[in-house]
Amino acid sequence: METDDNSLSLLLVSADAGGTQEIQALNTYLSRNYKKYKCTVVTKPGNEDAASLFNSHFDGVICGTSIESDFEHRLWIEAKKRKIKSFALIDHWTNYYERFVRDNLVVLPDFILLNDDQAKIGALKAFREKKALGDFDESHFIVFGNPHFCEIKSYKPVVSRGGILAKLGISEKKKMILYLSDALTQACHGEKAAIDRFGFSEISILEDCLKEFENLASKHKINAAGFTLVIKLHPVDKDKKKYEDLLDKYSKMTMDWRVILHGELQNLAFSPWDLFYHSDFQIGSFTAALIEVALMGKNPLRVEINAKENALPSLTIKRITKREELESRLEEYLNQPQTTKDLNSNFCMDFEKILSELISK
Repeated sequence: METDDNSLSLLLVSADAGGTQEIQALNTYLSRNYKKYKCTVVTKPGNEDAASLFNSHFDGVICGTSIESDFEHRLWIEAKKRKIKSFALIDHWTNYYERFVRDNLVVLPDFILLNDDQAKIGALKAFREKKALGDFDESHFIVFGNPHFCEIKSYKPVVSRGGILAKLGISEKKKMILYLSDALTQACHGEKAAIDRFGFSEISILEDCLKEFENLASKHKINAAGFTLVIKLHPVDKDKKKYEDLLDKYSKMTMDWRVILHGELQNLAFSPWDLFYHSDFQIGSFTAALIEVALMGKNPLRVEINAKENALPSLTIKRITKREELESRLEEYLNQPQTTKDLNSNFCMDFEKILSELISK
């Protein structure tokens, strides 16, 4: 561990699930490797006064970002009043501009920290299209990597596969198809709005898959009874009944299924990453969980029928956008042995060096 006496005090804050994971991973990285960092971590801050967090001196304020909370915006404003360097972590490849706008007011930190080069290109394009850069030029967009994704790459499960299946009530003889549900309908305030924006929703994608599972089973190309479909909801999604009508529609199919809230996993005494690690097949669209399973060496499938854009352009995860390809691609996917695969993305960077250089500017 580095023992530099020039201590730096950081305030790390996030109200969003994805941002919180990155904030916590950054705190772990700095605390484990550098004595000079003193980090105060605040997650899910609620409606408290942003100014109240500045009772102590901070050299930098680092916030996760989302499209709903404005707490981070208030923190950046308070940091600028106090001439403290402020940072925004963008943990995904979507909504670059929208994360910084509330009630038509754009609030920016000193620097925006991004996952990779592709994210930087996407962010600059989004801001230029909105003509929102002004004096906030390219030098304020920093390729930082992602401490959480870096951490996940070396993840080892705490609970065994048998333990996971027993807690979920799934036979060890069955293979687990993990559907990693996005929260697009919630983010867009309705399924129609999600489809209008993205070309699909998490509900429409699951229906596309269920229809093809049924077709494959009827043609004896898969044995539906040999699989259990586990639908893992997004951390912000609390609507466990959202898929009830859809699952009822396909209830004659002999495939078992479970719908699991993110919070339920803690009650079952295992982490979502244990579940990801021990699943046999993984299907999703562009939730960060899909990236996590890929970083574990899994070989997930992105299903984005009628997609209007590619939200993860820099990642080499297999992707299906055409309905006519879905049946054959699912048949191939479910019938071939799954092999490990390198995501071919480097999210592990010298986080400390980047931060210390930016804070000293």
